[in-house]
Amino acid sequence: MNIDIWVVLSIALAGGVGSVIRVLLGRWEGKLPYGILFANTLASAVGAWVLLEVGNGEFTSVALIAGFAGGLSTFSAYVGQTVNYWRKGRLIQGVLNTILQFGLPSTAVYLVALWCTPLIN
Repeated sequence: MNIDIWVVLSIALAGGVGSVIRVLLGRWEGKLPYGILFANTLASAVGAWVLLEVGNGEFTSVALIAGFAGGLSTFSAYVGQTVNYWRKGRLIQGVLNTILQFGLPSTAVYLVALWCTPLIN
């Protein structure tokens, strides 16, 4: 298996940028963890856009999907926040967080696909 050092470094750099943005967005909270919700939705949209516009396996797509989108998105923060809602007896917020954490990123992917489809054909 041959690993290109520039690919590894680009993933690390893009992942670092995505992670810093996620940490900053993670401070945006209200009734729900809006920052993490936005970060996961944005990461899904970026991943969809890259796959549809850039293509799979190219240097840029690997850096943007594995690096930036991977650093930006976080499943563990969603799980931790949802468990904390349940522990505090805030079941409605926990359920709503779960629905939104899956629904909004999926919707973002669908909307990006709709937007990119005329460009592909």
